[in-house]
Amino acid sequence: MNKTVSTFFKKAIPFSLGIISFLLLWSVLSLYFTGYLVPSPYKVLKEIFFLLINERLDSIVFITIYRSFIAFAIAVLIGSIIGIVSGLSGFLEKYFFIPTVILQGAPPLLWIVPVILLFNVGDVSVIVVSTLIVTPLVIINITEGVKGIDRHFFDMFRIYAPSKRMILKELIAPALFPYYRSIIVLGFVLSMKSSVIAEWFGAKSGVGKLINSYFYNFNITSFYAVSVVFIFLILIISFALKIITAPLLKRKKTIIGPVTHYNDFSLVLTEEPKEITLDNVSFHYGKKKILNSINVSIKKNEVVVLTGKSGSGKTTLARLLSGFLKTDSGIVHRTNKPAILYQDDLLLSHLDLIGNVSLPARAVNDTNALLKAQKALELCGLADFNTYFIDEISGGMRKRVAFGRALLLDPDFIILDEPFNNLDAVSRNELWDLFFQLFVSRGIPALIITHYPDELKNRNVRFVSLDNGYLK
Repeated sequence: MNKTVSTFFKKAIPFSLGIISFLLLWSVLSLYFTGYLVPSPYKVLKEIFFLLINERLDSIVFITIYRSFIAFAIAVLIGSIIGIVSGLSGFLEKYFFIPTVILQGAPPLLWIVPVILLFNVGDVSVIVVSTLIVTPLVIINITEGVKGIDRHFFDMFRIYAPSKRMILKELIAPALFPYYRSIIVLGFVLSMKSSVIAEWFGAKSGVGKLINSYFYNFNITSFYAVSVVFIFLILIISFALKIITAPLLKRKKTIIGPVTHYNDFSLVLTEEPKEITLDNVSFHYGKKKILNSINVSIKKNEVVVLTGKSGSGKTTLARLLSGFLKTDSGIVHRTNKPAILYQDDLLLSHLDLIGNVSLPARAVNDTNALLKAQKALELCGLADFNTYFIDEISGGMRKRVAFGRALLLDPDFIILDEPFNNLDAVSRNELWDLFFQLFVSRGIPALIITHYPDELKNRNVRFVSLDNGYLK
């Protein structure tokens, strides 16, 4: 308790000193310039109480807040749509770039005159002007937020949750939460400022119109009083929005529900494994030939270990098998549901372990998704870590989570692209044992790309290598 009080006073003292210093400076200026140009704080405070009682200042302020809220909501809706599509498409980002820059850089007065001519003086004019000013802020923030998402995560979703709904819900939206918090705090304040400017010129009511009337009537004390109320209101709203939006940054643990026993639940892989073949496949990146007339097949129950120097085309071959790339020539006979285990895991930090593992099942609206995820985590040796988050577990445990997610996909083929590179030899060996137990023992064919082929020599695998685009 004493520590909490001490912390509060430590934070409060600088703010208090800042306010006192400001009031002292204001008082000195009021004495120097006389009360007609700079009225004293006491005189302004008296005027504020007078206006609240006699001029219904609260109702006038409410009108401005109402207009600001409508404009802000429209700006967020329009800006979010443009920002998301711009972040996903380089073409659309360039397409919207110039209009966004013009909206952001142009002074508010540039919009006020034509808007008043179009919509006349009133609510609509104020809302339109404020929307035009706030929308660029939303577009720029959302675009940068989407662009900041690692593009490998989109590949992961194509494999494990190929649903636009899931991509938006579990990838894009969580990545944008910090940006939306900034937008809400800064954007709404900007909307209020814009509304006041618009009201000055294009409204018959509101804070801006009231300030305008006091200014032109040279009622300096009332002018200062309304301005102080507005500034104080912005500070309160800004502080309140920071508190209200704080939960956007908090992670939530998965609520599993009343089911606590699942010993009778069987996690069975139902997809029938198939043979995978590459028939005379070639592939180029620009003018550089990566793969030359590749012929290889991976049969049911078979594990193929692919080796080769860095840049030899191993990952390219894997992406052809998974459907991410198209061949320049030749045919790839792919499976229906390939799973991929990545070097960087590509687990979602805002989800706990059961949330990550259940992703494939939730993408198809499986009502037993969480139950299956529990079972998969048990099979992977993580039964006691259901509600842990990714940053709370070790690198080896993250690989096990990736195994669990692959199990929930019910795959008919699995690709491992250098999955255990950052682990020690003992951990890698334990994970290979688990991989062969979970997947290979069920007849699922696999392609393994690894820098440590020697540790697989005593297992039932077939080795092939890539050298200068040719398979050996």
